[in-house]
Amino acid sequence: LTRITAIVEEIVTPYRDLQYKTVVPCSHCMTRKKRSHCKAYQFSIIELASLSEQNQSQAVCQLNPSNPVSVPINQLAPDTSLKHIKHLLINSDDLILDKLIGQGTYGRVYKATYHNFTVAAK
Repeated sequence: LTRITAIVEEIVTPYRDLQYKTVVPCSHCMTRKKRSHCKAYQFSIIELASLSEQNQSQAVCQLNPSNPVSVPINQLAPDTSLKHIKHLLINSDDLILDKLIGQGTYGRVYKATYHNFTVAAK
């Protein structure tokens, strides 16, 4: 999902006046859609990332407001929920950025120091 989003953003960025929103169809609705012709609720990727940052594990499908359904965020957008790799996260205060050494579609890469080791940081 992250790669697809980056590709789309790279294509539309030159068109400054183009308004767009990245959405993710509800996995619960998509399962139901296979059985009937109902439409799927669409979550904003920004909403899902925000919920994940707030340590929420569920997003609420609002297709039918009288019967809201909780859907696991890791089903909708696994790369927004990094809980499964939390043990690999580092304290940013321990990382000292030095100089920009590269730049591409997916961001910038810096020469950096982490606990007295020279590393590349993205």
